[in-house]
This record gives sequence, structure tokens and C-alpha cells, in this order.
Amino acid sequence: MTEQDYERLTDLLADQAVQELSAEEARELRALLAQYREFDAEQFERAATAIQLTEAMEHQPLPNHLRNKVLADAQAYFDIAPSIPLQPVVASNVLQFPRRSAWQWAGWYAAAACLLLALIAAWPRMKGLLQPTAPVSSLTAQRTNLSNEAKDVLQAAWAATKYPGVERVQGDVVWSSEKQQGYLRFVNLAANNPNESVYQLWIFDANQDEKYPVDGGVFSVSQSGEVIVPIQAKLNISKPTLFAVTIEKPGGVVVSKRDKLILTAKVG
Repeated sequence: MTEQDYERLTDLLADQAVQELSAEEARELRALLAQYREFDAEQFERAATAIQLTEAMEHQPLPNHLRNKVLADAQAYFDIAPSIPLQPVVASNVLQFPRRSAWQWAGWYAAAACLLLALIAAWPRMKGLLQPTAPVSSLTAQRTNLSNEAKDVLQAAWAATKYPGVERVQGDVVWSSEKQQGYLRFVNLAANNPNESVYQLWIFDANQDEKYPVDGGVFSVSQSGEVIVPIQAKLNISKPTLFAVTIEKPGGVVVSKRDKLILTAKVG
């Protein structure tokens, strides 16, 4: 996931949580969620539900012992003092807040905590989604480390098919079955619009029916020059024989028609 796609996706999810999206925004959100299927949009929905429940319960009295516990937990969690006194200030020239003000603020503390916890819970998946957008130098170092550390590492060069526009593409695949880790390296692979199409890796394994190669992950290219992409195999790979890249619809497919096969890398 590119940083731009990540920011746009979180913006759309946040907007959806508090208001209705336009038809165009809804289509854009569906396309992004289809492309990045690992992203957990339900975290945002749960946070939005918590906020809505808070608003619905604003006028309902809360038992004192629960009210005090919520306020204490909120203050401890955020390490701040409430901005509104828990007891009304008795003075004729001071604006008096209704008694439920403290509970309203406690509700927003709880809602904010829910949103923060949702983001914290989603972070491991977000971090994994953002990994492909790490600087090339960083991924190059990881790729080099894998080549140096894995005893069974293999390397296979890309060969272009007759598909138009891929004649100048070069690069290779590095893979370790022991570590179940690998990287794709491309040079001169054309940038794509993820709302229209994506690249998808397929891994053929000697122990797998060649009619059903293993999905190696969906990715996009947004820059020219050298691009390195981590492999995200959906199943365990024991003896790879061929790596292939196809062009697919946004989000990828379960079984490719292989009518847009652009690159192959044969092992051995």
C-alpha cells in the first residue's frame, strides 16, 4: 500500500464513520478496500458505533460509582485533567453547566479511547500493509540480509512475455522456503492506477497443482526505476518452480485467467 493510498483510505473511513459518503467517495472506498483486503475497516466501524452510543446516552444518568470510574480511567489513560470541573462552580457571574456535562465529557473520553484503541489494534495490520512502501534502500537491505542469512535462498531472473509494454522490464526474485520470505525486484515496470488494475504474483510449487498456483500478493507500482516488493504468499511454499506476474482487476483474483501474464521467473 502506498502512503497516499493509506492516507486516503483512512480519511474515507473516518468520513464514513461520521457522515454519509458521496457516491464517488463510496466507489473509491470500495475499490481501495478491495485492493487492500487485509485492512481491517471494522475497527473504524466499532469506534463510530461507540461514539454514536455515547451521543444516544448523553441524557441518561450514570450511577455515581460507574461515573467516577470512567472519569478516573479516562484521566489515567490520557494523563490529562478534565477541562470542566466535576462540580458546578457556585458563583453568580460564572456560566453554570448542566449537571450532565461531566457525563457528556466522560462519554467523549470513552469514545476517544475506543477510537485510539481501534487504531492501536489495527496498527499491526496497517504496518504490514505499509511495508511494501518502505524506502527502496531499506527493502534492498532486507533483501540482501535474506540472501546472506538463508541457507536455501534461490534467485531467478524475470523474463518478459509477449504482452505489450513489458519488453524492457528486468529484475529478479529472491526466495527462501525455510524462512517463507522473499522479495521481487523490478526495473522499468510501468506504474499502474490501482483503481483500474493491479499486479498480482503467482507462485507455482512442485507440490501444488499447476492449475492453482499460490497467490503471492497484490501490489502496485507508483514510481519509475527500481522497485522492490515483499512477497506475501497466502500458503506455505515448499518447492517453488516458477514465479509469475499478471495484471488483474483491483483487489486481485482467486484464480487468474492468465490472459494478462506479463513476467515469469523460472527456478533452476
